[in-house]
This record gives sequence, structure tokens and C-alpha cells, in this order.
Amino acid sequence: MEPGSARNTTVDALQAMLLQDLMAALGGSQGMTASGLNGDSTVLDTINVPHGTDHSKAMAMLLQDPGYGSFIRRLTMVLLRYSITKQGDEATGVTFQLACADERVEGMLAGKLTGPLKPGDACTNESVAINAYGVFSAPAMSVNDIMGHVLRAAGWCSVHPRYQPYGRWLKRNRFTRQRQEAVSSDGISRFQFDNTHKDRVVFLFDILYERQEAFKRQWWLGSVVQQNPFDMYVIQDIIYQVKPDLIIETGTANGGGALMWASGLELLSAMGQGRAGARVITIDVTAPHLAQWSGKWTAERPISDPTKSPLWAKYVTFVHGSTLDKAIVDQVQAAVSKAQAVLVLLDSNHAEHHVLDECKAYCKFVTPGSYCVVQDTKLSRYNADNGPAPAINTYMKGAGAALFTVDRAREPFYTQHPGGYLKRKEA
Repeated sequence: MEPGSARNTTVDALQAMLLQDLMAALGGSQGMTASGLNGDSTVLDTINVPHGTDHSKAMAMLLQDPGYGSFIRRLTMVLLRYSITKQGDEATGVTFQLACADERVEGMLAGKLTGPLKPGDACTNESVAINAYGVFSAPAMSVNDIMGHVLRAAGWCSVHPRYQPYGRWLKRNRFTRQRQEAVSSDGISRFQFDNTHKDRVVFLFDILYERQEAFKRQWWLGSVVQQNPFDMYVIQDIIYQVKPDLIIETGTANGGGALMWASGLELLSAMGQGRAGARVITIDVTAPHLAQWSGKWTAERPISDPTKSPLWAKYVTFVHGSTLDKAIVDQVQAAVSKAQAVLVLLDSNHAEHHVLDECKAYCKFVTPGSYCVVQDTKLSRYNADNGPAPAINTYMKGAGAALFTVDRAREPFYTQHPGGYLKRKEA
């Protein structure tokens, strides 16, 4: 439901209504009080967790609270009334419907979407609804964050179900139905292994990695890097082998990734194997010093600002704006025209349409023997918006087919980018 300019009014109105419904759910659960709550409040505020309590201890207190299960269910039912599900496919026609019928929400959305809106029938009672869709995955978010994820991230309520229906959801939706649809005609799979049992182990590990927010606790020279160690190693090896004089990164986040790639260039230079004038161009709509991806984990240790590193000054150019803005693409293309070896890392907005547009805009800049790495294809396994994997499939059925092969040898036992290491064919 991320709106264009014509939809902002509708989304704002929905957000105001959802705020009231969330506050009622937060304050109305058994054993909880909600006095003095606001949009920055979390469920932790309702159980009197002392300020400054360690996050893991606070969560343990929350899980033991007798009202927590009630809140989870109430919260889920509220959010399902605002959640849009996508039905059908391009061949049969795509329609959109509310996960759970609500006259107020339906009244606001009628005629605002690209397909007809129909109320769902899975919500005849609470148990039926939760069994069908699962529960909201991150109830300890602030009320404002919950609203943003539901109203501006498609299908969030059906992503990461955690509690009582989780095992059933996992088996039905991720180990059976999607496996049948996983491998396209060109052989690109959103799964890492053909062996189902190995694949389950890796997938469950990935879920644990996400739920523990390990990606927010990855550091490079004191800066938040948000690259899992397996893929960090692989990309550094690509830098060593390709010896690029231009690395293009979409999605700067906190900037630790760009600092890591700059470190690779510095090591090459120290060994006398680097190329003159090597640079990292990194692009994001948010400046690195303003990015908040590390969240609560920033309290665990001081964070270094990567933009203050001498390596940043020596190697990195930050471009502020959308990766798909024509002026920015043109700026990158001008740098490409002066480069001998180009490596591209796509790690910004992971929505399917955005990834496909970035592939079309940036992968063509990759030089023979180098890579366009489409990151976080694993998201397609549990993201209702499909994500990067189908975008790669579409790209490789079109312009990408003549330029790239999918290098599965670059995937170690665990990767967050299965099928995402696209190697440019030799001239």
C-alpha cells in the first residue's frame, strides 16, 4: 500500500484510524494498563519494565506476562483488518482483498487499488483468522513502527508468523507450495539446496538469524555493516579476484558496507595489486549518519561513523537520492565510462519491481568476469511482496540472459543471496 502522491491522503487517514485501534488493543488486553501511551509506546511500556532494562531481560519479562498472549491476538486481529492480500497471477488476473473484512477500511480503499477489493472470509472467528494468516511477528515494536510496516509494507501481517500457527504455516506455505513454484524454466531457484532436508536446516537458521536481529550486530571497523559473514567473505574474495576500480553499491544504510568494500580496495593497493583511482559509489535516500538500521543494538557498544574514517575519504563517494533517479544513474554511468573493472552490489529496496528496475539500470555496467550481486534474495522465501528472487528470474529471461550466468559456486553453505551472484560473461 505504499502510496504515490494520489494515495497519501488515504494512507494518512488509515493511519489515524489504525492508531486508535492499536491503542485500544494495547490497553485492552488482560492484565495490561495503557495510561499515558502514545505512538512511541511499545507493549513493554504496559508491563512496567524498568527504564534501561537489558533488551533480552525485558523480552523475557514480556513473555511471562499473563496479558501478552491476549495482546498478540488482539493486535493481530486489528492489523488483519488493514492488511491487503494479493490474489491470482498475471495470467488469471490479479485482485486485491482485505485479509479480514472491515467496513471502515473497505470504505476508504474502494476504488483506490489496481484491482477489485473484496472482503476476505477467513475471519469468521479469531482462531480461524490466526490459523490462516499467522500472528504479527514483532509486537514489541512501537505503535508508530507497527503502523508503518502494516500500511506501507505489503502483506506484513502474513510475514514471519511466530507463535501457535507457525509450524503449520511454515510447512504449508514455505516447504510445500512454494517449493513447487521455486525453480523457473532457466533454473534459478530461491532455494539453496535441492535436498529438502538440508534446505530446511538452512532456512530455519535464517529465520533464527533474522529473529535475533544478527544482521544488526555485524560490525566492520566499528561501524554497522549489515552483511552476514558468509557473504562478506565471498564479496571480499570477488573484490580480490576482479580488482575493480569501481564498486557501485545501492543501499548505503549505516555505511559499514561501503567502508568494508573500501577496505578491500585498500588491501589491494597495499599489495600493489589495486587499480589507480579505485572508488566505491554508494547510493541511498538516507545519509549514513542518519540511518537507524542498527536500532536498539546501538546501546550495546559505541558506533563509529564510517564517514569519518580516512578510508571513506580516500575511496567512497556517497550519492544522496533514489537509485532509480535518472540524474543519479547518469552520474554513475559517467564514472563507469572511466573505469576498467566494475562490480555492482544491489542492496537497497528489496521489493520485486524495484530490484528488477535496478537490475536493468545497473547490472549492464558490470565488466566481463565481474559480478552484479543481487542481495537478500532469501527474503523471497517469507516476504508477501515476492522480493528479489522473482525479479532475478524476470531479468534473466530478458536482457540479463545475454550478459550473465548465475554463479552458484559463489554460494557457501549459508548465503543470504541464493541465485543472486550474477557473473558477467566474458567478451
